[in-house]
Amino acid sequence: MRPATEGALRTRIYIDEYNLYYGCLKNTAHKWLDVRALIERILPNVPYERDGVLVSYEFRTPAVKYFTAPILKSFATVP
Repeated sequence: MRPATEGALRTRIYIDEYNLYYGCLKNTAHKWLDVRALIERILPNVPYERDGVLVSYEFRTPAVKYFTAPILKSFATVP
């Protein structure tokens, strides 16, 4: 897909750090993940449709926001 000069897609990525760590990274040797680099590699290859028609677009660097919920002791200690 050829990038267009008009119609850039703005992207925001929201990461739940607790789930990212415990769901993907905890039992691995990989404790660091460059989320921005991962998204910049994946998203430009995703086809984008508008009204059922494949559209060319310009990919812009995503805004990455990290969040987590308070950790409850009763959930953290469940075997």
